[in-house]
Amino acid sequence: MNTLSKAALNAFNIHQSGDLEQAIIAYKNALNNNEDAKTLELLGIAYAQMHDYQTALIYFIKAEHSDKYSLSIQNNLATCYKKCNRQSDAIKTYQSILDNHPAQCITLNNLAALYIQSELNHEAIPLLLKALCIQKDYPDAYFNLGLAYIKTDKDPMPYFKKAEEGNHFGATYQMGQYLEAQGNYVEAKYYYLKCIEKSENHAASHHGLGRVLLALDDDMEALKHLIIAQKSDPAQPHLMENIAAYYHTKGMYANAIEYWSKAPKDDSNEIEIKYNIGVAYHYCGRHSDALIYLKEVIDQEPNHVPAHMNIAAIALQNGNKEHAVKHYNIAYNHKKTDELRFILDALNGSQDSFESAPKDYVENLFDQYARHYEQHLTQMLKYTLPSHIERCLHEHIPKGSKLNILDLGCGTGIIGKVSKHFAKSLIGVDLSNNMLDEARKKHIYDELIQGDCIDFLNDNNKYDCIIAAELLPYIGNAQGLLTLITKSLRPGGIFLISFETSKCNAFKLSDNARYSHNIDWIKNTIKLIPQMNTCLVDESHLSIRSQQNKPVAGCLLMYKMT
Repeated sequence: MNTLSKAALNAFNIHQSGDLEQAIIAYKNALNNNEDAKTLELLGIAYAQMHDYQTALIYFIKAEHSDKYSLSIQNNLATCYKKCNRQSDAIKTYQSILDNHPAQCITLNNLAALYIQSELNHEAIPLLLKALCIQKDYPDAYFNLGLAYIKTDKDPMPYFKKAEEGNHFGATYQMGQYLEAQGNYVEAKYYYLKCIEKSENHAASHHGLGRVLLALDDDMEALKHLIIAQKSDPAQPHLMENIAAYYHTKGMYANAIEYWSKAPKDDSNEIEIKYNIGVAYHYCGRHSDALIYLKEVIDQEPNHVPAHMNIAAIALQNGNKEHAVKHYNIAYNHKKTDELRFILDALNGSQDSFESAPKDYVENLFDQYARHYEQHLTQMLKYTLPSHIERCLHEHIPKGSKLNILDLGCGTGIIGKVSKHFAKSLIGVDLSNNMLDEARKKHIYDELIQGDCIDFLNDNNKYDCIIAAELLPYIGNAQGLLTLITKSLRPGGIFLISFETSKCNAFKLSDNARYSHNIDWIKNTIKLIPQMNTCLVDESHLSIRSQQNKPVAGCLLMYKMT
């Protein structure tokens, strides 16, 4: 610093002590007597350290005019351009440095980093390779090379690992992010934990760890790390939404609403957050609040199909069929799916388009319903079928028998609970993953499989007992299902099948989007299955559940293969 004036040197000593405000005053006093390039540069550095990059830029430009050949001034100027989001000016300045100093590793790396930010990876890669030729052990260059290779066919991990060997914290974190994006959650967890070992309050690493733990079904540990991230840095991008989504999937809708309401909003996520809050209010039965948010979504995005579908569902739940049809029609006009066509057919009384409910409809319905399905069915809808199935099993299965049982459309495991006593093995199949998640909590099934029941039966496995409860309300023409059930039974095997009954000729799609069946049609269909001998051993006519406080007539049939 021997080129500085006495006043500037005094300012520099104040600067070194950390008193930036007094240093700035002292630098300005020194400039009154002698406006030299070095003092201007130091004043720019002081402003930059206070994050006043616009003012810093003024002094770096003045310093560069006074000394066009100073490498440090040019580097500081380029960095400040970058901080002020003047990327093109930063690039020009770095390129100017390299014209005169082509072996400047730091400049090569900094320019490459700018190219990567601008998604010009092909421009960045040669610069970084050159920097590494000049300086073999350069962690920043290895790190940026890894970033550049992420969007190419080349594996970035070796470069991140080289950067990590140089104690580059960002490389450790980036490996966690990269592996998470690849779906390799176990390895991603390892690197996020490694980051937390190095910096225990690093919010982004706790956030990342929370995400991968959710993917690994370690929910409670995931929530712990998401909350730590929130305490460390609540402004983490998408953190509040992720915490809200966690609570939503757990059926804790009030908590979900709280966190979605806290989430920072901008043009990229405002509509999605409003929609999610509306859905959460819908699921917890606060329909008026739900409609406020869902209508705001429609006001901002008139063709938002999921919002129209939720408004329609609320209308149905409140007995306003006409309003429901209106919004389902709007949704269908913008997204012609089988799911929406099926719902409209049901509401309009059409019987011609579908012989069973579309898989997407069934899966989405029960994924949404799963968290409160069992409580609603057993307590609100007075579901009686499990007790009738249990009676049939006790009356017709010899005491002490242990059977290989298949529970088709097992849902949350309500029927599994009453059939487990008779099971040597118990397998459940259901389309809805959320329903299966609830069934897993009961620890009664030997295996739970997500999939279509008919597809599963086509695998030609053999069972002693097959139960299909609450399956036929979503399968109108049950001939294929019934044929596969009988073919999947061992000699002497039994099957139980329940359905809602009506006086239709065969099956009928009701306006609640469920099928009812004629009892004689079901029995005749089973009787006419070729090369299969079955004997009806039990027939129960019952009220399966209630619908709008009225009993729903149903039937439970039990057959034995002879």
